[in-house]
Amino acid sequence: MAFALVSRGERSFGAQIMGVDPITEPQVSRLDDFVVDGGYLSQAAEGEAIIGRGLARNLGIAEGAQNLNQELAILGSTREGGLAATVVRVEGIFDTGQSSLDRSLMQISLARFQSTFELEDAAHVIVVTTPDVAGSDQVARRIQDILPSGVVALSWQKLLPELEQTIAMKRAGSRIFFVLLALMVTFSIVNTFIMTIFERKPEFGMLLALGMRPWSIVGMLMLEALWMCLLGILIGSLIGVVLILVLGQTGVPLGDAGAEVLERYHLPGRMYPAFSIEALFTGPLLMLLATQLAAFLATMRVRSLVPADAMKRVE
Repeated sequence: MAFALVSRGERSFGAQIMGVDPITEPQVSRLDDFVVDGGYLSQAAEGEAIIGRGLARNLGIAEGAQNLNQELAILGSTREGGLAATVVRVEGIFDTGQSSLDRSLMQISLARFQSTFELEDAAHVIVVTTPDVAGSDQVARRIQDILPSGVVALSWQKLLPELEQTIAMKRAGSRIFFVLLALMVTFSIVNTFIMTIFERKPEFGMLLALGMRPWSIVGMLMLEALWMCLLGILIGSLIGVVLILVLGQTGVPLGDAGAEVLERYHLPGRMYPAFSIEALFTGPLLMLLATQLAAFLATMRVRSLVPADAMKRVE
């Protein structure tokens, strides 16, 4: 990567020149998906370049096949401070939706960059992808152990700390929302069981008159709550698993407005739910505990029932 002056005719603008391998670059970035005119760098891209829409506009390059293949002159400094100069032709124009990127970035082939800026066979950045995003920090530490001094391996968390903070805030917000939802469910269950006890007072009064102890009735009601909760968890989990398996393949469309916003951040226009063992057990377990707590608090009213008063029919 280098900063240089890009010129066309009498127009000159500063740009960040990035040399990439046209074959492997699409495996680690999505810039090729944002090409709106022309095409991405080909395998024989010795003299090709792709530029952002903003930079193309500043250089006076209009969109359209007839306006591509314009020659651009690049003037910069080599690693040793010498003059770096070359001429490339525009193969494609991309639009990421981020104006700061679209008006400053140019990609050329790695071979042309190395020869122009006298980089020989060196590079500024080597990108490594991992099958699991959660393991990137561990992979970075293992790579760091075999690197020479002066070369640093960074995980995405260190390269993009603001993104990691955003994810952490999102998770914290989700936990708060989940706790509030659990509290709402708990209070609704308490209210339901209070009504259940009120409607079944004659039944409980009869059981108390027959010699059943109040704590036995409390245990019976809590057992009823347990079985109802387990039945609800089973039905809800089955429905949730089926929905996730289906929507994980088809995705949930977010509409044109949502897709346009996400595209600016290099995200797909559909939301693809992912199956999580942690979510499968955490939610139901929390609901189970909340249900038992709510049932226990509500059924404590049984201890204060008087059998004769409880068996009276309320007209």
